[in-house]
Amino acid sequence: MTEYNKMNGILGIKHKNKVVSYKEKVLKNLINWEYFYTSIKTLKNKKLKTLDYLFNMNIEKPKHSYSYLEGYDKSIILADGAHIYSHSYIEKQAKLNPSIPIGGGNYKINGKSYDVLAIKSLEKLLKLYKLKGVEVSFILTPYHPNVFQKGITEPVKHMKEVKKVITEISQKYNIKIFGSFFPEDIGCQKNEFLDFMHPTTECLTKIDFTSLE
Repeated sequence: MTEYNKMNGILGIKHKNKVVSYKEKVLKNLINWEYFYTSIKTLKNKKLKTLDYLFNMNIEKPKHSYSYLEGYDKSIILADGAHIYSHSYIEKQAKLNPSIPIGGGNYKINGKSYDVLAIKSLEKLLKLYKLKGVEVSFILTPYHPNVFQKGITEPVKHMKEVKKVITEISQKYNIKIFGSFFPEDIGCQKNEFLDFMHPTTECLTKIDFTSLE
């Protein structure tokens, strides 16, 4: 049983009374054209002879110390899901002035703005943290200014709806919210983003955490 399923057990969350393995989810996702196409490109680029890469997704334990700012020898995903960029990628992005189209991108934007089950799971988790005396805070990271230059597009609509739900949950459980999806709220400039949805350290350091002190 995975750590994910263990936590679901603690929270009393059941997914149709069936435990679905990660491998099964990967195989089911192959019927999704975008996922399938990306997977095939990955296999081709990596010159792999098996599907091991799809199942492992580079999840590993770093062999030496690393820094989020400077990156690691290669891009890796830690066991907790955190992503560490490679040195070369960070250096490359630092030299680039990313061309972000007006309106930004629609990365994984489809259907509803959020999953009701995910919200219920989050609330159960918050109750557990509260019971254990753990203080929780929400942090919202901004999107590139160009994303908002086309009015209320589908991505912007999703952000507004998600922000509304986050605010309601924060008020319900007395949780502080730091940051914002909207760069002007923080003061981030166009040159402080890696792409349309990933702010650089220069941008993130502008988030005001003084109320935590």
